[in-house]
Amino acid sequence: MTEPNVTATNVARFFLHLAKDEPEPPHLSPLHLQKLAYYAQGWSLAKRQCPAFDGPVEAWVNGPVSPSLFRQFKAFEGRPVSPSEADVPAALSPADQFFLRC
Repeated sequence: MTEPNVTATNVARFFLHLAKDEPEPPHLSPLHLQKLAYYAQGWSLAKRQCPAFDGPVEAWVNGPVSPSLFRQFKAFEGRPVSPSEADVPAALSPADQFFLRC
């Protein structure tokens, strides 16, 4: 079950953390992170019957967007998000981390 106060930014930072440990790390842009967070939210609702993160997901021109995640990484525009943004947020429980890895 998702812990209270898990944000879309927590989920995105965890995905960046997973990506940086790959032999050939992908370069994740803010748009990539939006899509990954949206899929994580959908799969979590379908498989665990609970959201992966708190907060709204809105329908924007280029697809679904978490406004808080957009604000967090908008400075990167279309460029890859810096690996320094990667983190294993304390808000993510071990069960949440396991789910996001799958």
